[in-house]
Amino acid sequence: MRGDDMRNNVCFFQVRAYPVQEAEDYRQALKQPAVRRIFRSLLGVSNVFGPSLGVSAQYTGYNEGLRAAGLLLAAKIEQAAPGATARLMLESVEDRPDTRANPEECEEDY
Repeated sequence: MRGDDMRNNVCFFQVRAYPVQEAEDYRQALKQPAVRRIFRSLLGVSNVFGPSLGVSAQYTGYNEGLRAAGLLLAAKIEQAAPGATARLMLESVEDRPDTRANPEECEEDY
C-alpha cells in the first residue's frame, strides 16, 4: 500500500458513485427475494421510520447513526425504484408468521 493511501495508519477507500449504474444495481437487487429480505432487515434494524430518542445523549447519537444509514438505504432504493420502500414495508407485515393463512408456512427452509 502506498503512503498516500494511508492516513494516520487507517486505510481509506473510495467508491465512486455512478448514479445510472447504481440505480440499475438497486433495481436488479430488488428483484431478488433474499436481497429484499436483507433490505427489510436493515431498514428495520436502523428504525428508519421510528424515533431515535434514547435514554441518554450517547444512545440517541447511536440511534441517529443507525437511522442515518437506514435513511441512506431507503433513499437509494427510492431513487432506483419509487415506491419500493413502501412495498418492502408491506412485505414485512405480510411475511410475519401471525399474518400467514397457514401456520405450516411459518417454518423456514434454509
